[in-house]
Amino acid sequence: MTKVIRWTGSGDYDVSVVGESYYQANLKPIAGDVKRKKAIARLICEKNNPHDANAVKVEINGASVGHLSRDLAPVHRSKLQELKQPGAIVECEAVVVTGQDGSIGVYLDLPFDEDDEDALEDVAAPIVKKASPLRLILIMLGLLVVTLVCAAAQNVAVGVVCLAIAVWLLWKWRRIGGRFA
Repeated sequence: MTKVIRWTGSGDYDVSVVGESYYQANLKPIAGDVKRKKAIARLICEKNNPHDANAVKVEINGASVGHLSRDLAPVHRSKLQELKQPGAIVECEAVVVTGQDGSIGVYLDLPFDEDDEDALEDVAAPIVKKASPLRLILIMLGLLVVTLVCAAAQNVAVGVVCLAIAVWLLWKWRRIGGRFA
């Protein structure tokens, strides 16, 4: 029997499943009449996929609903290799979302996504990444510069650009593990 591993993400559901348009018939009964519905997804490494040797199929309630992206599938497989569980099935939380046009998408809550630059040490446990002191100092200096430029700005356009930079820096802060608690 194949081993099943449970992965827990940060609760962001920021990993989008691809190819859902081919599985709308499978997704309609799962979504029902609800716009957002939580579910448990299973990630299954496909051995003989003719389109992608690294393909990872996503299933909900035993029905295929899509795949991990071509960028993320090898990362997923390498995580399983690190755990010495290359054939394991992974379960994770998912949210099934019905758009205004009626199309249905699936988003996964994984401890890694396409934007992660570093390999995570233990994907089987909740992840709390710590930012290096140098990165934190650089972000704080960036925020200080943006604040000073905004204060010195004498027109709205410069202020808007500064605000956009500040929002981007805060987003990067969160991505590297900064917390606002």
